[in-house]
This record gives sequence, structure tokens and C-alpha cells, in this order.
Amino acid sequence: MKSPTRDNNLLDGLPPQNLEAEQDVLGSLIASAGQMCDDVALVLRPADFYRPANQTLYTHLLAMHNDGLPIDAPLLIERLNRHNELEAIGGLGYLAQVADSVPTGSNAVYYAQIVAQKAALRGVIHAATEALRDAYDGEKDSGEVIADLQAKLDRTSETNAATDPIEAPVAIAAAVERIHRLAETKRAGGLITGFPEFDSTIGGLFPGELVILAARPRVGKTALATQLATRSGEQGERCLFVSLEMSATELATRMLCGRGQVDGGRLRTGRASAEDLARIDQAAEALRDLPFLIDDRAAMSVADIRSQARRMRSRGGLGLVIIDYLQRVSPADQRLKRYEQVGEMARGLKRLARELNIPVVVLAQLSREADATAETRPQLRHLRESGDIEAEADVVAFLHRPELIKPGDLDLLGKAELIVEKNRNGPTATFSLEWDASTTTFRTPRPASNYCWEEAVRSS
Repeated sequence: MKSPTRDNNLLDGLPPQNLEAEQDVLGSLIASAGQMCDDVALVLRPADFYRPANQTLYTHLLAMHNDGLPIDAPLLIERLNRHNELEAIGGLGYLAQVADSVPTGSNAVYYAQIVAQKAALRGVIHAATEALRDAYDGEKDSGEVIADLQAKLDRTSETNAATDPIEAPVAIAAAVERIHRLAETKRAGGLITGFPEFDSTIGGLFPGELVILAARPRVGKTALATQLATRSGEQGERCLFVSLEMSATELATRMLCGRGQVDGGRLRTGRASAEDLARIDQAAEALRDLPFLIDDRAAMSVADIRSQARRMRSRGGLGLVIIDYLQRVSPADQRLKRYEQVGEMARGLKRLARELNIPVVVLAQLSREADATAETRPQLRHLRESGDIEAEADVVAFLHRPELIKPGDLDLLGKAELIVEKNRNGPTATFSLEWDASTTTFRTPRPASNYCWEEAVRSS
């Protein structure tokens, strides 16, 4: 059993650090005449040093290397004198101690890794201490405290995770193999959506990509998203649907109405016919075994979503994440301005797509400026609250129903458009869809030539 005294005074002790390893890193850089600077810089930042004098020395050594200057003790002394920092770091005595700490620079990265590990532990302590303070203050709810802690721990982990870059021949070989495989199977490279023209032109939903699906309210973003989730499951790809606006039961009801082609209005008012109920039962039978998960917590941060996605992947794999919708995601830092919060969310979700190597589809609201330009289709500048959404997204698509702008025009009734305005890795295009308001589903107006949805799923 741990000592009560140790538990009570846990935070009073010296934080994790290794001053000897810090000196050894600096001594290695001097001994190698700067040849190890680039390798060490991949592992260490100046802030990772515990002793301020070592932070100062490391900063100057990197600056000398980046300026193309040779690194040795006399030049370092001259530089420190010029910046009036020689005495601040401990004078010539401490500098001599550092320079004599190691005979060669060959183990610089090993020492750097020790220092980085200690810095990571201090980062964990700092994050946990702030969480402890927030928990005692009681001003934040438990979910927000946990989300803040997770976000800080993620940043600590990302900062201290150095990886070697992928060599060009390895990347090229992987790309060639993928190109030939797609050519042989003659199928879209991404996850098939079931909308033929979109799949053949855009290629589907690709792993590692952040897809923004934006529209004004009542246009049908959630309806389209549930169709994407269902078709993902029909391809055997597990989908996590994060529903911040609608309960799991409401979302499932929409799915059943769409699959069974049943008027949802009749169900809500208790006017469902026997035929309606039979169709609902058939739809339930078809959807029951799909690998589809719904997280309908009303308040979730990007850190919460990432944790849930990682958990789902470890418990059976994950092929798609859908988030409904971006502006309802809880910000990690309430002190930031709104556009900064949304930008942070977009960057976090892009990192999630790359980390799990799956497509992440995020629904988003358009600004009211889109209503003010009623004669035009949605544009990138209409993305609400942050230009960073566009910057981080690989694909930005707008869902547009002109009948909402001109409700009296019968020629526009049931017509919709999916407008791919940005596609980082392919073409942009506009695709015609049909909207069935009673079943809240989108359909392709006419079958595309040489395309069969069921066959596309079987061959995927």
C-alpha cells in the first residue's frame, strides 16, 4: 500500500527530469560540431529542457546550425556574450561542464529521447493538475473537464511522437500497387456512396480525407448522411455516426422510413397503415445486422469523438465516421474566439481521418449570407464561422434544393443538387439528385450507364 504521506504530497516533489541527459545532449551537439542537430531537432524542442540554462543553450545551438555556422565552444561563447546570456546560463564554468559531458556526439539522439520522455511526463502532470483544479473549482461540467484533459494529453502525445519520413521509393511502390489494383477491379477507389455519378466522377469517400457536407437548415444534410452510413454498412464497413442534434431513436426512424419507403409523417401521427408497418419490419430486418453505431450524446468535443472512434476501431474495426454537425461540436477551449474554435475542430477532425486512415464526413451549417444570395448556389465563402474549414477539408460539397428558395416553382419540386466545390485530389462537379420529402431520402434521377449499385458493393 502506498504511503498516505506520499499520496498527499505527490505534487510537492520535483517534476520528472534528467539534468545529466540534458547536458549530454548539448555536449553531443558540440562534440559533433553540429552534425547531430537535425536528428536531435526531430526529437526535442527547447521547451523540453527542464533547466532554463539548457533551454537557452539548445536554442542558440540550433540557431547557429540553421544559420549555417560551425558549432564549437569558442563560437558559442561569443554568441552568448553578444546576447548578454553567458552569465545567465552559469558562466564559463557551466559551459565547460556541458562541453566535457560526453567524449563524442554519436549518442545524441539517445540522450534526446530521455529528455523528451521526461518532458512528456511533465506535460501529463501539467494537464492532470489543470484537470484537478478545474474539477475542484466545479465551474465546468465533468464532460468538459475530461475533454480538456484528453485534448491536452493528445497534444502532448503528438508533440513527442517523432517518426521517420517515408522514403520516395516506398511511397511510389505503394501508389503503383494501389493504381493497378483499382484498374484491375474497375471500381471506385474510395468508399462507394451509391450515387453513381458521384462515385464514377469523384471516386467515392477516400481513407484519410476530411469531407465537409454543408447546407442551410432543412435541406437534408442528415438524411443524406444516414444514406451514406447505411451504404457503408452494406459494404461491410463499420460506421460511427456522431449525432449531436438527433437521438439514436429518431435517426433510426429516419433510416427505417428511407429503407422501407414509408411516409415518416404518418408514423409520427400514428396513422401508419398495415402496409407501412410491414415495410418498416422488412426494413428493420435488412438494417438490423449492419455494422452501424450511433453516439447521440448532445455534447461531444473532438477529443471525445477521437476517443470513441479509437475505441470502436479496437473493438471490431472502423471504416467511416460521420459527424452531425460541426457547429454543435463542443470546443476544447471556451476562451478562444468562435472562428478559432471551429478552426481547431476542423484541424482535429482532419488529424483523426489521417490517424485512422478512414474518411471522416462532417456536416456543417452555411452562414445566413447564403440566404441573402438566394439566386445563387452555395459557395465556399458561405461556410459558417471559419475559413479554416475550407483549408482543412479535402472535399467540400454543398447540398442545394432550389425549391426552398422558390417554393412556388413547381418545376423545382423534388429537385436537388450535390455540388462538389472543392476536391483536393480530383475534379469538382455538380450532381443532380431527387428529394423525396415524405421518406426523407435522396435518389439519383436516372441510372447512370454501366453502373449498378448492388454490383458496385459486391465488387468493393
